[in-house]
Amino acid sequence: VAVLGAQPPPQVWRGDGVASMAQLLWFVQKSCREAGSELQAAYWCVVAAVLGTVEAFRAAADDETAVQELAAVRGALLAAVARDAASVQADTLLHLFAVARWSLEQLMLQPGAVCGMALPAMGIEPTGSLHHDLIAVVWAVVRSCWAAYSDAEDRRAAGAFALCSALLQPALLTADDDSDPRLALHGEEGPVRWLVSRVLERSERAARLRAAAAAPLAAVWASCHQVAALYLPHLQDLLLEGVLHGDGSAVPNIMSEGVAGTDVYAEALSSVGGDVARAWGDALQAPRIAALCCAHQLVALPGTARLGLRLWQVLFQLARTEKDLVSTDYKIGSSVHRRKVRVWQALCVLCPAVEAAEVAPTLQKVYTVLQANDVPTIKQYQEFVARHLLLASPQLAASFLLSPLADHAAKKVEVVSSVAIVALHFLLHGPPEAAVPLRAPLVAALLPWAMHHNHGVKTLSLLVLKVLTEELPELFLDDGDAANSQSSAVAAAVAFRAVGGDAGRLRALTLEQPDLFRAGSLPASGTGPLRASSAIANGGKERPAGPASDAGGNREDNPSSSALASIAKFLEASPDISRLRAAIVPSLLSPTPAESITPAGVLCSIDGSDQGEVEGARPALVDAVNAFLIEQRQALRASRAAADAASAASHLGTTLASAASAP
Repeated sequence: VAVLGAQPPPQVWRGDGVASMAQLLWFVQKSCREAGSELQAAYWCVVAAVLGTVEAFRAAADDETAVQELAAVRGALLAAVARDAASVQADTLLHLFAVARWSLEQLMLQPGAVCGMALPAMGIEPTGSLHHDLIAVVWAVVRSCWAAYSDAEDRRAAGAFALCSALLQPALLTADDDSDPRLALHGEEGPVRWLVSRVLERSERAARLRAAAAAPLAAVWASCHQVAALYLPHLQDLLLEGVLHGDGSAVPNIMSEGVAGTDVYAEALSSVGGDVARAWGDALQAPRIAALCCAHQLVALPGTARLGLRLWQVLFQLARTEKDLVSTDYKIGSSVHRRKVRVWQALCVLCPAVEAAEVAPTLQKVYTVLQANDVPTIKQYQEFVARHLLLASPQLAASFLLSPLADHAAKKVEVVSSVAIVALHFLLHGPPEAAVPLRAPLVAALLPWAMHHNHGVKTLSLLVLKVLTEELPELFLDDGDAANSQSSAVAAAVAFRAVGGDAGRLRALTLEQPDLFRAGSLPASGTGPLRASSAIANGGKERPAGPASDAGGNREDNPSSSALASIAKFLEASPDISRLRAAIVPSLLSPTPAESITPAGVLCSIDGSDQGEVEGARPALVDAVNAFLIEQRQALRASRAAADAASAASHLGTTLASAASAP
């Protein structure tokens, strides 16, 4: 007041709480107006500072006069925001947005009274309908604030967060039930719906604006299904579209700049995604991670599961029909690759929404997708979806897992690695009544692929077998009950060699000693741990017991009786397999099926600098296997080159010494 050079009226100092604050705000506004536009910024600074005091008095206001005065303050401030937003300076916008945030929050406490005060000040005739009056007030504020932000030449992070904390606050976004008047704000012609569309459209090249909007939106959508149902297209947009940002680098220190609104942003991130969303809060992917966490909550909560199902259906259809998402001909890190990663990460967290009746046809479609020769970054997420669907309907496991592994003449071996990984997790995490009967057939079907000429398939098969020897050692015991099934497994391996693999290497051995590899050449004691594998070795039919299969047969005379036990011993003793296991198996076992359908499971870990290869994608297991093989190959070549050089030097030294000693 001293700066303004005016004497406040005596009633300002009468000291009766809310009424005094209301008079003070009116006096400051009048004085600033009379002093000219140069004091407009001072007015909004004073108002923003005084609002905290007004709020403190509000709690103590119990008389009708104080309540009316407070409603008058709120209405006058909303009208002032709508009037002045287009004309204030960029720095003053932050104070104006802070006032708008408080005023809109208070509007929902006294909607009828505040609208009655604000509309006449805005030059709008009240209609008498709370729905229409509320929409009119919010429309005026939203339009003016958005226009002011859009026209500002300097749209820094502070302005983006202040704008979104004011206009996308829970007081406007939530609705208690279907009769809540706030739902009208989100209709096709509603002001909040209009604002959300404009913000997401503008933020395609503005990472901070998109982050500032995505966090509060995702937090509200995850908890209020009435509102979330109206914004599924916008949630889909956040899940699928990234932010175009130059070279794709991160936007640093979003939450540590100390600007207005980042506290609201951080709180919203914690609400929707906990530590995961907070960890990615400073990253370029922050808006999509918030949406990913929101989608996960929509599936997890009973009241919103149907919304998750609708979103799954739309995205799964896109993944299988859209030209770019179906393509396998693209560069790593390209826009197509990034979009595919985003889609399949979203499908991972949404797949629990698939209804039981739809699991079988959905699993068949996922298997079709797995057959494509896509990059490992994408295939790992497709495997995550297949793992969850199989565990949801374990009765489908036999047909999904055994058929591809038993097809030793398959030309497309890309699917074998995926099925082997899915099979391992099903055996380890599936319900015992479904997993135990499949242990033996799956081991027998997988064993031949450990001899395939494709290094990736062979190595991954060895890894799976190695894990099984550790987790399920009873499958590889050298006992009498397992004798026939061990022979069956070896017979399946030789059948693979003769039909689909490196046939020439074992063909001679199978011709010279056919009885060694015949599935029925060993005693059959009935129900050994791998007895069922004989069906695979014999084309799906059990081989009848012959003379050599009598109970009195001598298994010591047949080396194949201990084949699986020998394989287990080799996998345990081989230093090469031990190095491979130490490097790869942790990635093979992680994430678990339960973790792989959560945001934390589909994203890589982040330490503030490492944000994954593409869109926060986890390092792919197959890529790790291939990298390990390349590393070992290079190390072998280097050691051979060093040995050859040492040998050559030694030979040269011997030659020179001989030449020197010659007469």
